[in-house]
Amino acid sequence: MAHPDRVRAVAFDPAGGRLVVATDDKSVRVWDLAAGRPVGVPMVHPYPAGALAWAADGGLLATITSPRGDLVRL
Repeated sequence: MAHPDRVRAVAFDPAGGRLVVATDDKSVRVWDLAAGRPVGVPMVHPYPAGALAWAADGGLLATITSPRGDLVRL
């Protein structure tokens, strides 16, 4: 699980099987920890994400991004 850019935020899913990583390249990637591979394609944001949060059931991921930190994506 290597990233060419600086890591800005990380969050484990509630079950502990996935890790989401936000980097300076404005992408957010979900990783399958057992397989050591990304899940799907990276999510691209207009600005680097500064915060990440999983829903309690692991079915929803929130990312917070923008120069002011006021853009939330679910």
